[in-house]
Amino acid sequence: MSPDHRLGISPWFKIVDPAELREAVMHLSRPNITAAGGIIEARINTLFAGDEEQRSELLGHLASLTPRPHGRK
Repeated sequence: MSPDHRLGISPWFKIVDPAELREAVMHLSRPNITAAGGIIEARINTLFAGDEEQRSELLGHLASLTPRPHGRK
């Protein structure tokens, strides 16, 4: 079972290991991101606060999955 199916919204708060968060984020798919996007972004910012390179990579991946409102590029 993929992290998409294992993790709902609230379990994201339970992830305290940066490696586990990284794996879960990299396995996300677009349909599963809308409701949890802000929570996931907060966890990335918290757990990767001292590692700008990985933080930027994960936030970029998250942004690529996040639906954008019409008219925005």
